[in-house]
Amino acid sequence: TDAEEVQAGTDPTDADSVIYQGGWPYNMDKDAMGDPGWDTTAEIGAQMPRYTAVDQFGDPVDFYDLAGQGVPIVLDMGTIWCEPCKGMAAYLSDGDTSHVEEWAWWRSDYEGLYEMVRDGELRWVTVLFSTSESSGPSDWEDAAAWDEAYPNEMIPVLADEELLLYDWIGVESYPVLNLFDQDLILEVYSDGGPYEVLGVIGEMLAE
Repeated sequence: TDAEEVQAGTDPTDADSVIYQGGWPYNMDKDAMGDPGWDTTAEIGAQMPRYTAVDQFGDPVDFYDLAGQGVPIVLDMGTIWCEPCKGMAAYLSDGDTSHVEEWAWWRSDYEGLYEMVRDGELRWVTVLFSTSESSGPSDWEDAAAWDEAYPNEMIPVLADEELLLYDWIGVESYPVLNLFDQDLILEVYSDGGPYEVLGVIGEMLAE
């Protein structure tokens, strides 16, 4: 809206002046959400700390802008060399379940996930990280390349350059999925694997 653009500092009269090139939402009330800080523990009922990371378009995205949209948010974390991460991304790009059927965590009950993300019933956010000393941290180029390989206009791809979310979640294995409500309160917590969140999504799809 014009009001959102004015608050964000962009020009509502200029079509080329936008908050986010990706068209992500903007939350005018995000400052009222507070910030629990990075010293908190990731657990059910915890609020995600205030987090900003660069997306596939090179824009710094405030994760709190994704809050308050009336839909749950899935935080999908992985690396650029993780094969099951690529499988999930490929499925979310074109809806072809052959990309994920080889992985033990996939069930036919989840086949409507692609449509949920496409139709905005669920906000999916992919966050890439790297702990490799040789390749260095994930960055904008990784996010851009990931989006080019697995395009989905509904999914922000962020680079966790400083490993802030990686450390807060305590990632043990990946892809790892966590589920937040619209206020960024953790509803399903996992430090490894997609099993728990996919199970909840399966229940959503069955309703």
